[in-house]
Amino acid sequence: GKSNARVYVQSTEGIHFDDVAGEDEAKENLAEIVDYLHNPKKYTDAGASMPKGLLLVGPPGTGKTMLAKAVAGESDVPFFSISGSEFVEMFVGMGASKVRDLFKQAKEKGEKLTMLTAYDYSTAKLEDAAGINGILVGDSLGNVVLGYDTTIPVTVEDMIHHGAAVARGAKNSLVVVDMPFLSYQTSVYDAVVNAGNIMKETQCDCVKLEGGKSVCPQIKAITDASIPVMAHIGLTPQSVNAFGGFKVQGKTLEAAQQLIEDAKAVEEAGAFAVVLECVPEKLARKVTEAIHIPTIGIGAGAGCDGQILVYADMLSMFSDFSPKFVRSFANVGEIMSQAFKDYDAAVKDSSFPAQEHT
Repeated sequence: GKSNARVYVQSTEGIHFDDVAGEDEAKENLAEIVDYLHNPKKYTDAGASMPKGLLLVGPPGTGKTMLAKAVAGESDVPFFSISGSEFVEMFVGMGASKVRDLFKQAKEKGEKLTMLTAYDYSTAKLEDAAGINGILVGDSLGNVVLGYDTTIPVTVEDMIHHGAAVARGAKNSLVVVDMPFLSYQTSVYDAVVNAGNIMKETQCDCVKLEGGKSVCPQIKAITDASIPVMAHIGLTPQSVNAFGGFKVQGKTLEAAQQLIEDAKAVEEAGAFAVVLECVPEKLARKVTEAIHIPTIGIGAGAGCDGQILVYADMLSMFSDFSPKFVRSFANVGEIMSQAFKDYDAAVKDSSFPAQEHT
């Protein structure tokens, strides 16, 4: 996978409690854990359950590592050593700092970032191989994959199902998973829990949520939990009912100023990048210049630090609606449609399967 974390297995032969000087009270408590490992039935019969972990707290040089090695030695199990940052990288994602650095360096160097959506393993694998910087598992899957009129019905379970498939296909691209409607708006607690579940279950690199100042408490709490957050302002599809439809945002002076303030607020809250959707080009450029994190535009002009499109739109595969800002890079929809017709005809006229296909 993409993780650079390493686990070191060190020999514990000869290291036991007797080899650790002092710390008698700690050793006494730890000895009960060791006894549990050797004689679990004795404890389960008494109604006890195994603790999920041990936390050894103290300043550097107070013997915490030696005690941990002694526990492993007494239990006849290997001793694994891993840093906190590597632990997060291995079990949560590529690492919060690395995610931020990847996009920050691109902005500092003036290198444009590319992002596309994907909702399945095969598409993610193709985009990854093409060198796309970031893949968004967007709640747009509600429209493109599930056939809903809006993104509102999409659930956390939907995002996890598709997000996990994309993460399995992308080995180099940054994988971002949308937090769907009402998965973070209800409370800061819900936001952190749902973001954590998405990260754990999909093995993605970060999450994205919509909103400006109103969701800054959620952004801060999620990033404090070592989960990188991409923000999304301007036209936010989950708020389409409040906006009265899919309309360009920031057209008035007051609305433009609010958008700039929202961008600064999400940066201050800890977001490592922000999507600007359906925003006038001049305003998008001003926002890009006003903040230090990259802006990813969609229908916001060329002044952003990067661009994102729904892959089905740029391949002309989604015929229900095509936004003005979409450019078709290939008419894959037409090619697929013709291939389906050719297959149908070949089966019906018995030209498929031929001998070489049997």
